[in-house]
Amino acid sequence: MENKYSYVSLITTNVYLPPFITMLYSFLQTKPKYPMLVLVSREISEENRAIIKGFGVDILEVPLLKPAGIDISQTNYNNLDIPTFHPCLSKLHIFNLTQFDKVIYIDGDMLLLQNIDELFDAPDLSAVPDLGWVKNCKQFNAGLMVVKPDKARFQQLLDIIQTYSGQQSWLDAVGNMVNNLDDQQVLYKLFTDWPTKQELHLSSVYNMQINYLQRSPIFPEIFKKIKVLHMSCSIRPWLYETPDEFGKDCSKWLSFNAFAIYNWYGQLINGCIQLLINLGYKSENLKKLSSIFY
Repeated sequence: MENKYSYVSLITTNVYLPPFITMLYSFLQTKPKYPMLVLVSREISEENRAIIKGFGVDILEVPLLKPAGIDISQTNYNNLDIPTFHPCLSKLHIFNLTQFDKVIYIDGDMLLLQNIDELFDAPDLSAVPDLGWVKNCKQFNAGLMVVKPDKARFQQLLDIIQTYSGQQSWLDAVGNMVNNLDDQQVLYKLFTDWPTKQELHLSSVYNMQINYLQRSPIFPEIFKKIKVLHMSCSIRPWLYETPDEFGKDCSKWLSFNAFAIYNWYGQLINGCIQLLINLGYKSENLKKLSSIFY
């Protein structure tokens, strides 16, 4: 019997829609063999769900995963820097998707530049070492993961979340103590032996973090090899109104490539918006998605 595979992503806040649908657009451009399932929280509006469905993907609503004692009704969902837990914890629902034999999880701030269907042949919990975000990292970046869902393992992750009180510190990827809970902290606590399993370490072309790419003096050569680009730092094109503003902030990161990245991203999101217009969405409504590039 043929294996049942799926790509999976997650969106938990409406303000993240512009980069998220740009990710979906880039995904479709790679002509994937397998479908995409989008996990959404109850916060995502019906209007935005309709836009997401316009890309031919399925949607599954999931509850936000959180430590016990956190009052979600008092939480500002549109704040991406919640001090005690992060909505991205909810990506851990992928471990509970046992209707699939294997899934590839993709963060909503990623862009697919080439087809990555071959990753379905990679072993369970394959991921890219977290090279671009921190130095001397001994763990993986959870922005892209190959996962074989398993309900028992999902329960283990839930149990770890419930041990968090918001008061104690946790070890991050490089051994620093942090007082914040996100998906990576939980995964690191369960999969402690991942650093020693070289067979699970994917090439960085599958999760090239932009802060590393910006500093590269051989941008054109590297860019041709990248399969997945991860906008994983605070320097994100959709947060800036002009390429000059973007370039000014990028200069703090010793960037050589700010204008190239900004202009390329602008072309991509414009293609995304044009696709939505062709599907019948009103162009004046779409301007809200990215007035920067439109």
